[in-house]
Amino acid sequence: MVREELRHVYPDRPDEGALTALAGLEERPGALDASVVEDLHAALVRPLRHTTDGAGKGMRTYLWLQIVDLYGGDPERLRPMLAVIEGLQAGNLMIDDIQDRSPVRRGRPAAHTVFGEALTINAGTDAYFLVDQVLPSVLAGDERLLLAVYRVVMGIMRVGHAGQALDITGHAAAMDEAVRTGEAGPLLRRIRTAHLLKTAMPIRGLAEIAALLSGASGEQVRAIRSYGEKVGLAFQIGDDALDLSGVGVRTPSGASVSTKLRAEDLREGKVTMPLAHAVALLPPERVRALWGRVREGVADGAEAAKIADELIACGAVRACEDECRALVAEGWDRLRGDLPRNWSALGLHALGTWAVHRNAEW
Repeated sequence: MVREELRHVYPDRPDEGALTALAGLEERPGALDASVVEDLHAALVRPLRHTTDGAGKGMRTYLWLQIVDLYGGDPERLRPMLAVIEGLQAGNLMIDDIQDRSPVRRGRPAAHTVFGEALTINAGTDAYFLVDQVLPSVLAGDERLLLAVYRVVMGIMRVGHAGQALDITGHAAAMDEAVRTGEAGPLLRRIRTAHLLKTAMPIRGLAEIAALLSGASGEQVRAIRSYGEKVGLAFQIGDDALDLSGVGVRTPSGASVSTKLRAEDLREGKVTMPLAHAVALLPPERVRALWGRVREGVADGAEAAKIADELIACGAVRACEDECRALVAEGWDRLRGDLPRNWSALGLHALGTWAVHRNAEW
C-alpha cells in the first residue's frame, strides 16, 4: 500500500504528469520538455526511491493506519498521506546518512554513496515538501483543518532539525564529564532530549495529524499524541540498544536483513544510551578505558563487537529496555481508558510492545 502510493508521486519511470506535480507546476501542464522530465526523475525520484525501496521497518505508517482506523477516518481518502510519511522519513534518513557518513541504509548502500552528496541532499530536502503536494487535495474545502495540519508539520520539521543538531554536535563533552564524576544523570538527560527532538516528537506529530484527519476529539488527540511520543522515544532508545547487536528487519519472506553495521555508532565514536548507562554499571576505570577507545572511533569491527558485547553483558541494554517499558506503559495507561475494544486498539498496544522487546527478537 505504501509503495503503491509512493509510485504515484515518485514513479518508476519518467512521467510528465507526476514530475510536473513534483516540480510544483500543476497549474502549468506541458511546461516540462522531455529531457527535463528525465533529468528531474534522475535527480529527485531515483535517490528517494533507492531509499524507500529498501527493507524498512514501516513503524510510522503502521502507527498512522492504526490511528486512522481507531478514530473512524476514511482510509481511502487519506491513503495519499502514506507517501508523505514515508517520503519525509526517507528524506530525513538520506540527509542523516550524509552527516553521519553511514555507508548502509535499509540493507543497501546509502543513497549518497550511489548518487553523490549533492543530488542526495537536494532529493532528501525536496521530500520535506511532499506534504504541500498531497495534503491540499486530501483536505479540499477545509481550510481550517489544512492550516492546523500544516502547523503540526512545521513543528515536526523544527524539532527534528533541533534534534539532528544535537546529534551532529554529539555528547562527547557530556560523556567526558560523566566519566570524570561517575554521574550518568546529566548525560542521560541530554541524550533523551536529543531523542525526544529527533524522533519522539516528530512521531507524536504524525500521530496527531492522523487523529486530526480522522475526526478525533480534542482529548483523544492529546492522548494519542502522548502515546506516539512515548513509543517514539522508546523506539529511538531501542535503536541505540540494537546498534550493539546489529540493526535489521524481517522481509515478507521471513528472512533477516541487516540494515546497519553492528556497533556502527561505537565505530563512529558516538555516545548512545547503552554507553551512558554503562557509567553506572561498570567500574570507573573500565568505563574510562572503554570511552577512551570509543571516543577515537573504533576502526576495527572485531574490537567494536567486543566492546558491544561488554556493554550488553554489564546490563546496559537491559537498562534501556526497562526505560522503554516504563515509557510505553505510561503512554498506554493514559490512552487505554478511552479506547474501543477493536483490532486497531490491539495494534497500537502491539506497537508499543514491539518497541520495548524488538531488541530480543533481532
